[in-house]
Amino acid sequence: MRFFTEGAVRAGAVITLPLLTYFLGAAEFGKYALVQATTIAVVPIVSLGVGFSLIRQIASAEKTETISRFVLTALGLVSVTGIPLVLLVCFSADLLSELIYQDASLAGLLRIAAFLLLVSVWQGVIQEALRARQMTTFVSFLNIAEVTILPLMVVFMVWIDVLDVAHVIAMAVILRLLASILGVTHLLPPKAFVDLRNWRLSSSELRSLLAIGLPFMVAGVGEWLMGLGDRLVIGVMSGAAAVGIYAATQVLVSVLSSWGAPFWWVLFPRLCHAFELEERNRAYRQARKLVRIFMVTGTAVAISLAIIGPEIVTMLFAGKEQVARSFLVILLIATFVNQAATPWEYAIYIEKRGKLLMYATLSWGCVAIILNVLLLPYLGLSGAAIAVLVGRVGFAVQIFVVSTRLGHGHEIAPAPWEFGLLLGVACGGLLVSQLVAAAIGWGTELSTIWQDTGQLAVFLAVFSASYLVAFRKYLRDQVFRPVALGK
Repeated sequence: MRFFTEGAVRAGAVITLPLLTYFLGAAEFGKYALVQATTIAVVPIVSLGVGFSLIRQIASAEKTETISRFVLTALGLVSVTGIPLVLLVCFSADLLSELIYQDASLAGLLRIAAFLLLVSVWQGVIQEALRARQMTTFVSFLNIAEVTILPLMVVFMVWIDVLDVAHVIAMAVILRLLASILGVTHLLPPKAFVDLRNWRLSSSELRSLLAIGLPFMVAGVGEWLMGLGDRLVIGVMSGAAAVGIYAATQVLVSVLSSWGAPFWWVLFPRLCHAFELEERNRAYRQARKLVRIFMVTGTAVAISLAIIGPEIVTMLFAGKEQVARSFLVILLIATFVNQAATPWEYAIYIEKRGKLLMYATLSWGCVAIILNVLLLPYLGLSGAAIAVLVGRVGFAVQIFVVSTRLGHGHEIAPAPWEFGLLLGVACGGLLVSQLVAAAIGWGTELSTIWQDTGQLAVFLAVFSASYLVAFRKYLRDQVFRPVALGK
């Protein structure tokens, strides 16, 4: 179900993206991306990390009263931090737009984005609570509804000729507010909202909620620095049009993130539950299985995007903009490394070593921003991509080392031979597909998009067949034969 939901969410983004890029253009879409990046930057600060903390607190709770107290108190906390911030932004948007974007025309968008920030925090807390209670089907319904309605409303705005960035952000505010209301009323009984005892925790419970959540908050800021902070740097140094191209490419790359999300979405609650029951071997088996599946299928997705991605970006901007394949490949590698490292990150959180992750994420995020400032003037958008790659790889290596010291590193990772097998099969499939594409391009006059599509089809066929054959051969030679000899 979660794979279907992620597919629907990504499909909604894929439908919305070309509508915005085609009808708004690179510069206006860049403004939308800048405001969106700013909103996401503040979300972890306002949320205090309590969404992730709720998973630890209510995943195994049996009493409705306990669940109600934690969820409603969490919503109250983020409202106390979020509402004053919204008021501050509304009254000082002109000054903030000059300071942040060096563009006073974005003040109106910043005011609307302040409300988007608040409802996004509410939605995040509620969805994490639903996730902790294993209400996957309802969360999927909310996600699918949101990503279905938004592109339909964009089409409607195009039809009545009122499409602009402000209307798109306002529509997102309305949809997320409705999703938040539906989510919390589905999670909690009506009587829970009127019982004032459910709106406060004991001092020890509140400390526990914040102690677990605050490292997530700081880690979220670091994650933003590595993943979205570059948009602000690009906006200031290269302009909104460059941000539009960069953001559109990142949306394409986020297909790989969405591919990994279903694995990790179900893994964290299961790891928490298994560790609480001291069933570590079961937790390791689950983690290895999910990492293995992601490594294989994620490799296929990443290479597929590298093959056909540049043409997709060109089409998004009606042929007016282009991106280098090397730029796209760098972003894909960074995203793949980030996704593959997620289980080790979870293991550190479960061991209550969140501060280590907090410092690691923040420090590597700062490294990524500094590299952006240094490389962007000389390498353009590829420099920004290299900065992201350095930040992601550095963070992944550090958390693997920390996880290994805690006894989890090699327990979660699949066997080394699997990595070698995967690399060999991927390189072989890519080589064969490149040769076929070169032959097609030399002997015909097909357009680039059709050549890339042919190469993609050949790669997927060769990769799938080669991996299955190589895997079966290993099992036969290295597993079944020794068992037979032992007899």
